[in-house]
Amino acid sequence: MCLYWKMNLLLACSRAVVRHTIRNGNLYFSAVAVLDFNRMRRKFCTVEEDVHSTGKWKYKQNRGTGDKGQSGLISGERRWKDDAIFNAVGAVDELNATLGKARFLSDENGLFDMTEKLTEIQCTLQDICSCIAAPKTANISENLRKRVEFDAWFTTELDQWIDLYAADVPPLTQFILPGGNPLSSSFHEARCICRRAERSLIPLIRNDEIDPAPMQYLNRLSDLLFVLARYICHVLNDTELSYKRKVVSSGDGSSKHPLRHEWKRYYI
Repeated sequence: MCLYWKMNLLLACSRAVVRHTIRNGNLYFSAVAVLDFNRMRRKFCTVEEDVHSTGKWKYKQNRGTGDKGQSGLISGERRWKDDAIFNAVGAVDELNATLGKARFLSDENGLFDMTEKLTEIQCTLQDICSCIAAPKTANISENLRKRVEFDAWFTTELDQWIDLYAADVPPLTQFILPGGNPLSSSFHEARCICRRAERSLIPLIRNDEIDPAPMQYLNRLSDLLFVLARYICHVLNDTELSYKRKVVSSGDGSSKHPLRHEWKRYYI
């Protein structure tokens, strides 16, 4: 298993245990997670002395392992970087980076509750990357398989957040144009990337390499991002621009629409 996935897996396991602690109130498991993290950190990090001669942990960054166009899965298996698994991991990673920008902007606007939720979503996306990087065909232990399993409970949590924010926005009566303000725009951008990430999982699900749970989470997340984009415009008193079909003259004095078909609601 490459170093990146070992560290990523440990963080994912620690987050899963902490969430289990929150739901079940078992402090023992939380302590175990911290001990496991410290144990892994000692194994895969080096101690470097700073200018004050105090020890600090330094991450050993792997370099050059992908120079031949291949990268490693959690199992240690090497695959070409254009493999469907890495396409999916890359799309989810891109989504995560975009949400990092939205999280910063939400914090700048004093929306601290939203900032906290976005942080949790980013952690969950990291968990999804670990799940994708351990396909069903990977030769890993049952214990490790259970650790990277994605819990459908997180999708239920997104449903709750959608209801929470949707209650504060006016009903949607027509198409809106992405934009509004920097934060709203960042949510629209993240929504588009989320849809692409969702599509990137389809080949893996079709080939039975991963379960549908991560895709279902991304599907629900794109819904939440659309609601958040509208919510931001509402709470910051910005106007949502509506789509208007352009009317052109037909030359005989009448008017006609250049588009002959009816659009469906694209956010469903």
